[in-house]
Amino acid sequence: MEITGKAPLFAPQTQTHFFDDAQGSVASQPDNPRDKDTVELSTNANEISEMVKKINEMSDIRAEKVAELKRRIESGAYRIMNDKAASHLIGETVENNAILNRIDALED
Repeated sequence: MEITGKAPLFAPQTQTHFFDDAQGSVASQPDNPRDKDTVELSTNANEISEMVKKINEMSDIRAEKVAELKRRIESGAYRIMNDKAASHLIGETVENNAILNRIDALED
């Protein structure tokens, strides 16, 4: 079977419901608009939100660091110390296993 054309997109219609604690049921609208719940964020929350936005806008790539590493690789000055890298990997694995064992012990 061949399907041709594009189906139109429709956004579902939404209806706001408010829970009436006194009646234990859902009401269409609050009796008094001032009965709505409100949320106020603290100054710290607003600052954190702004910081998160700035961080998300930042590039994941540090161009100056990449340029320095390229220069060192091209000049032959960049050396990988296999022993040190392997030691760090093994150390992390041992540490992670110890943490996982403690978590397992807490769950039992």
